[in-house]
Amino acid sequence: MKNQLPAITLTEGLLKASIWKNIGEDGAPRYSVTFSRSYFKDDEWHTSYSYSRSELLRMARLSQRAFDWIVDTRRADRAQNTKEAG
Repeated sequence: MKNQLPAITLTEGLLKASIWKNIGEDGAPRYSVTFSRSYFKDDEWHTSYSYSRSELLRMARLSQRAFDWIVDTRRADRAQNTKEAG
């Protein structure tokens, strides 16, 4: 099994939203999102999956951007499928 790359990665400072595309059993695309935060400690970059109070509003904005990307991409997928079927 090869490693799958995200369809897109959105960032807000050191916060990241990776959007993953998978194909369902019915052949329709399904999207999911993972969130992470990068930080530098001991001369190395690390990843965390917890967020401080001061990061929550940026997480909300990042979540909204991820949601909007998925909505727009699903709309484009449906338009392409309609065009191919017609």
